[in-house]
Formats: sequence, C-alpha cells, structure tokens
Amino acid sequence: MNFSPVKRKEMAKWIIGIAAACILIFLGVQNIGAIAGALSRCAGIIRPLLTGCIIAVILNVPMRFFESHILRKTEKPLLRKLRRPAAFLLALLLIIGIIAGIAFLVIPALADAIEVVARGIAGLINQLNTMDESEFAGHPLGSLILGIDCILFTGSFLIPCTKSLRTCFLP
Repeated sequence: MNFSPVKRKEMAKWIIGIAAACILIFLGVQNIGAIAGALSRCAGIIRPLLTGCIIAVILNVPMRFFESHILRKTEKPLLRKLRRPAAFLLALLLIIGIIAGIAFLVIPALADAIEVVARGIAGLINQLNTMDESEFAGHPLGSLILGIDCILFTGSFLIPCTKSLRTCFLP
C-alpha cells in the first residue's frame, strides 16, 4: 500500500492516540483504588457546593416574589437594608412550611401502610405456625422453602441454622 505523506501522518496520529488511550486505560485499571479515592475526595468537596447552589436556586424564586411584591422599595434606609434579609426569612419559612405540610400529609399514610404490612406478616406467620409440614409442603413454594437451610440472626452473631426455613423464623 502506497500512502501519501499526509495520510501517513494522519495514521501515525491515530496509532499514537490509540496507544496512549490503551496505556491510560491499563494504568487506570491498575490504580483503580487511588482513582476511586481521588474521585471520592472530589465528590466530598463538590457536594456541599452543589447543595448550596440547589438551596440558593430553590430559595431565589420565592425571595424574588417577596422582594418585588410584598416588600416594595422604600426610601427609608433601614427598611431598604432589611428588605433582602426579610425576603430570605419569609422564603425560608415558606419552604419549611411546604416541607412540613408534605410531611404532615405523607407520614400518617406511610405509618398506616407499614401497619397494614406488619399485620399481614403477623397473619402469615400465624398461618404458617398452624400448618403442619405436609400442608406446608403442599404450598406452591413450601417444598422449596422446607429444603433451604437458613441463617438465623440473633443479637450480634450470625448462627447457622440447619433446620428448615419455616422452623428458623417461627417459634
């Protein structure tokens, strides 16, 4: 193959670029722990800045409204100086109020859902306790569950349990 000098230079650049990329990937894989540590430190530095920017953007919308509509411009120097801090406090109270209102609406529903799930689990455990092993094995997953060895978590120790799954978790 007879390539022109321009084509050879272009191919040489591509080959050098591919070789450099391969070397960087190899070194990156070799030093993955150091790279992960550096990225973690960078994320630790950037996270507070990003959080601050998000809070500033969220507070800016109601703050502009309060500054322009509720706390109108005045000629008194003291009121002019207090206009921005007062708008900030009003915006902060509004955002906290919205969050508290949402929590007030969501938390009771979440508590009710958790209570329903807990009652269902308690009923299932009682139902499993009353079953004998032949009834349990007749259940669609019963034979599979009876054959599984389990690990019983008690206190701070994990104790292997060689009984069936049903007897590990049920009294």
